[in-house]
Amino acid sequence: MNDINIINFPKKITEMLYYYVNNNNIKTRFKHYAFLMDKNNSTLYEVADNTILVQTCIPSIHAEEFLIKKITNRNIIGKMNLNRKYNILVIKISPNGTLGFSKPCSHCINKIKNSNVKIDTIHYSNESGNIICEKRTKISNKHICRGRYKNN
Repeated sequence: MNDINIINFPKKITEMLYYYVNNNNIKTRFKHYAFLMDKNNSTLYEVADNTILVQTCIPSIHAEEFLIKKITNRNIIGKMNLNRKYNILVIKISPNGTLGFSKPCSHCINKIKNSNVKIDTIHYSNESGNIICEKRTKISNKHICRGRYKNN
């Protein structure tokens, strides 16, 4: 995990990211995380994860969707300035500690676009271990996850 290079994110955010990723003791194939930050990526408001348990292979809620639900359910929105814009970072960590492809699926993109929070930019890891940035208004993905066929 120590070789992951999250560029353009302040040290505070990078340290928190490492903390959440390294302190998850659940046995999983992959670890997915979604982070809600301010527009400058300097303040972390909320973190959500998604784990698919190896033993069950039951699809769980995606990190991005769980992030939106957590914000709403915990009334974090009441503590946030809804006139400000925010960013989301979505990453996938493989068992060997490298970044993997974590672009939000079509369902999660719709959840993000229809949330009460003004999301400006979505950052996500790609299969090469880079962080890609796309504006909320421009991002699209035709991919529908297998678990979505059963759950929606």
